[in-house]
Amino acid sequence: MLSLFFGVIISFSIHAKEVALTFDDAPMGDMSVYSGNERTRVLIEVLERHKIKTVFFSISSNLKNSNGLERMNKYQAAGHLIANHTNTHPNFDETSIEKYIEDFNTADEILRQFKNFRPWFRFPMLRHGNTPMKRDLMRKHLDKKEYQNGYVTLDIQDWFMASLVNDGVKAGRKLNKQKLCLAYSEMIWDTMVFYDTKATELLKRSPKHMLLLHENDLAAMCVDTLIAKIKLNGWKIISPEVAMEDEIYKRNPNTLFNNNGQIAALYFETTGIKLNDPWSHPWEDGKVIREEFERRDVFEK
Repeated sequence: MLSLFFGVIISFSIHAKEVALTFDDAPMGDMSVYSGNERTRVLIEVLERHKIKTVFFSISSNLKNSNGLERMNKYQAAGHLIANHTNTHPNFDETSIEKYIEDFNTADEILRQFKNFRPWFRFPMLRHGNTPMKRDLMRKHLDKKEYQNGYVTLDIQDWFMASLVNDGVKAGRKLNKQKLCLAYSEMIWDTMVFYDTKATELLKRSPKHMLLLHENDLAAMCVDTLIAKIKLNGWKIISPEVAMEDEIYKRNPNTLFNNNGQIAALYFETTGIKLNDPWSHPWEDGKVIREEFERRDVFEK
């Protein structure tokens, strides 16, 4: 009986699904709940408590604001990685390739000062270019600079949830943190399961996932609850470096449909089906997210 028990545990651990947490837009400024300094302190404490290492995709111009450089040094001192998210967060669809490369290069020069810098690039808003020419020229530039594309497989609308929280607090509404964090963790988990199911359908396996979050107040308040949810469901949280070894991050989908992540892009390339057309999962629709927050009384009446 004991051997059977350990066999189940070993089998479970071998087949545990894996995900790396990643944070975009760092270091973000003061928000409605935390100052930038407070948010950095809280995130470092939560990640350290769970023994998780992550990567912060940095907008390099943000280093000038809200003790930005000091805060990024704190993330680095805590063992976290730093990568390129451009200098000013331009929308590639509305920016010429020349201007976009210039903005990328500026960030590259600034961010290389960090010893924990990795030559990974994540496109702001996951906009990889709205023409094949722009897309391919930027891919060639990344190769020239010996960068790896910081693809995500799990594209979550946490940025929209965070905007609802910030706007509500600014308007004087009182948060119920417990209900907020439960909603946050369950909605993100639902979306993770959706994309993992599509990945398994497409690849015949579950890849080492990259979860896109943002360095905002909502993450500082609720990522602890999310981590607990992920672990409770048997997934293993891995480092971004381990995740980036997966073959899925070496593929460049031949499509312009990239702004819902790598799974959605590969799925569309293979099947011609867009995973957000119409919204494939309710938690990708801002209107539905807003209604769910109200239904769950995230803000006290």
